[in-house]
Amino acid sequence: LITSELTFTQFLVLLGQGMPFDAIHALGNVAFAVWMGPVLHSFLSGLTTTEEDVLAIGEGHGVDA
Repeated sequence: LITSELTFTQFLVLLGQGMPFDAIHALGNVAFAVWMGPVLHSFLSGLTTTEEDVLAIGEGHGVDA
């Protein structure tokens, strides 16, 4: 628990105790990005609009239509 009586050395000990969790969490984030990155990229690249889609929508949209 962090209180006003915590010394700088005690703070560094607490900080050091959290470093293994932080390192494992960072590695998990990288692994997730490597695993899901290609899937997300292929999904998002399939969502690009084509010129025909833009022409089919037309200019009249929104409140001023």
